[in-house]
Amino acid sequence: MIIDSHCHVQETEFENLDQVKACKLAVMGTSPRDWAAVANLTEEYPSKIIPCFGVHPWFSESSKDEDPCIGPLSFTSEEK
Repeated sequence: MIIDSHCHVQETEFENLDQVKACKLAVMGTSPRDWAAVANLTEEYPSKIIPCFGVHPWFSESSKDEDPCIGPLSFTSEEK
């Protein structure tokens, strides 16, 4: 059994994820901008997708403005 434990297939243009040889895919959402895409893949392939929702540090500054539930995720040098 092959499990891809960290992938971003929501950023690709697969026509059919059933063609992917891995049995399970842990799909990483990186910001609120792609969480819906991850959720949609989970609905489309419920037995294959393990959804993961988070904020990558690269997107932490912009994400806190998009979703007030996230709050501050990055630190300035004064806050460390």
